[in-house]
Amino acid sequence: MRLSTLPSGARLLRMALLASLGTLAIFVEAAPIGVGAQATPSPDLLFCVTAAIAVRRPASAPLLIVLTLGLMRDLLTDLPVGMGALALVLGIEALRMRSVAMARRSLLTEWSLVSVVFLGILAMQWLALFITFVQPPYLFDLGRQWVATMLAYVPVVATVRWVFGIGWRRVPAPGRVGFKGEA
Repeated sequence: MRLSTLPSGARLLRMALLASLGTLAIFVEAAPIGVGAQATPSPDLLFCVTAAIAVRRPASAPLLIVLTLGLMRDLLTDLPVGMGALALVLGIEALRMRSVAMARRSLLTEWSLVSVVFLGILAMQWLALFITFVQPPYLFDLGRQWVATMLAYVPVVATVRWVFGIGWRRVPAPGRVGFKGEA
């Protein structure tokens, strides 16, 4: 393996940060807080953390880490093993493909794209459970989880950006070759 193909130190730190924050999100999600019929659904913090990092720095959220975090969540929270991980990977890859186009957009545009992708993830999981004759969650509960996750996304993005310093990769304006006269 050539040294040029190895991740840089900053990228390795961002990858370790993703793994750490993802693990913390899984444990917060798995904590038995507010269990019961009338409990409000908890937001999908793992999706929020992974999406916030993958949209800003796609190379810092490699497929293997995202898949491992998804499988770990499936195993720790008694979800169907692999289905949540597959949905997470597909959603993050969809966001990763749009990350270059999102670099010059507002937070509202990013939030809209992330909310549509998460809605697609929920629909895919519901459909997979329905097809396999397992009782899928009620659509009202999925809607509440979607709202909770989208409300949690903005504070997660603010934390990732302002506390951990993972912002957009700087890109030159259209028609410019580089920054400040660089060629």
